[in-house]
Amino acid sequence: MTTRRERLEAKLEKREEWAAKAETRSTEALNAAHNTGKDIPLGQPNVEGRMTGVYNRIARNMDKGCAQHRLAGHHHERAAGLAKQLEKTIFSDDEDAVDRIEAKIAELEAQQAHHKETNKVCRSTKLTGAEKHGLLHKHGYADAAIDIMLHPQYSFEKPGIASFTLTNLAANIRRYKERLEQIKRRQARAARAEAAPGGVMIEAAGTIYCRITFADKPERPVIESLKLAGFYWSNGCWFGKADAVPAEVRAMMAEEGGE
Repeated sequence: MTTRRERLEAKLEKREEWAAKAETRSTEALNAAHNTGKDIPLGQPNVEGRMTGVYNRIARNMDKGCAQHRLAGHHHERAAGLAKQLEKTIFSDDEDAVDRIEAKIAELEAQQAHHKETNKVCRSTKLTGAEKHGLLHKHGYADAAIDIMLHPQYSFEKPGIASFTLTNLAANIRRYKERLEQIKRRQARAARAEAAPGGVMIEAAGTIYCRITFADKPERPVIESLKLAGFYWSNGCWFGKADAVPAEVRAMMAEEGGE
């Protein structure tokens, strides 16, 4: 099954290809304009019907060259956005998604512990200002940052790391942990689907609904039949009413001795 990363990589490659073609067309058009105009002698009278046509060709090629140059820039910008997304995003169907998310959680938890230790130093009533300054230096903070943490701008602020920073950090850790569990469940369902008849597994989701997991991406007619039956895609599965499972899905299961 094609992963989301692979699909985005294909889009990135296509954008770069479009940008290269637009740059080629731009260069060709601008060169044509240059070549048309370079042989016109200075002071050449505008002979009606001849020089006007030459000037129009130059203008058309200049307009085309500039338009293609802007189009190439547009594709380069989109390609850069895709490249950034591929670099920074952990997709649920990445082979190393679990390892990368676990590493991200460990990084955030280490950052959280560092911030908490910083606040203990900043808010201690037993340490002198010089002792606090020295300890914060050992924590890796520069003098300017230490001055801000030890002397907040407003009286209602506590010394140290702002509370909203720790709140946001805790929320991100919780979000990554929830996503990690979702991915683990998704991978477990995919593994069971691999062993199921026809590579299709149907699980009950309550009393009315069911969840359909495919080991590999089904053919387009099967996907269309699921949509027509009211199923929708979410977290690696198709959800819908148990009594509306399309015949095409049951036929896949029956091919290998299933239902």
